[in-house]
Amino acid sequence: MKGTATRSASRQVARELTLDVPAEAVWKALTDAAELTRWFPLEARVRPGSGGAIWMKWEGVYEAESPIEAWEPGRHLRTVFPLHEPVRLSTDYYLESDKGRTVLRVVTSGFGEGTDWDEWFAGVNTGWDFELRSLKHYLERHQGTDRVALSVRASYRSSTADAWNRLAGIGAWLSFDEVSVAGSRYRARTQTGEELTGMVEQWLPPRQVVLTVDQYNDGIMR
Repeated sequence: MKGTATRSASRQVARELTLDVPAEAVWKALTDAAELTRWFPLEARVRPGSGGAIWMKWEGVYEAESPIEAWEPGRHLRTVFPLHEPVRLSTDYYLESDKGRTVLRVVTSGFGEGTDWDEWFAGVNTGWDFELRSLKHYLERHQGTDRVALSVRASYRSSTADAWNRLAGIGAWLSFDEVSVAGSRYRARTQTGEELTGMVEQWLPPRQVVLTVDQYNDGIMR
């Protein structure tokens, strides 16, 4: 990924969600290594406090240590990504308590100008759509429980639309009984005959589908 020395003040990815747990639980999920691995990276280490760092790893995909620039427990966390110098992406997490619940706002900013950054920007967009759903799912339904995470990645010469059709089209790996929409229940079968049921969390062809799976202990599949 080529970077530039310029930053765009307008290019940012912002998300806001309400979590039915206290701010202390959300803060811990963002800053405790064991908690992080229950919803976000596969491995994590944390040196807490301003000037510290959060190291995260997805085997074969991503590994980096992000310095901590802001550390206000229960209120504000900022980390920066050193992978695209001289452009530095930063992510701010803002927490507000609301009658036992927590409003969390997440803003990733600092993207470089130009088409070289378009794919990275799109990836952060869809990434937060999934990861923040994963955070909410963990804190509200599986808090304190370790997870088992399985990941499969493959590359081949084809269009994104064709890849989607192979995944979720007619006769695809995952065949749905009817057209799915976010917020609805689904029933589907894999090519091996396994039946899956659950809720459609996100349905964004041809970029991303996010499902809960009853048969996988109410787990999430992306």
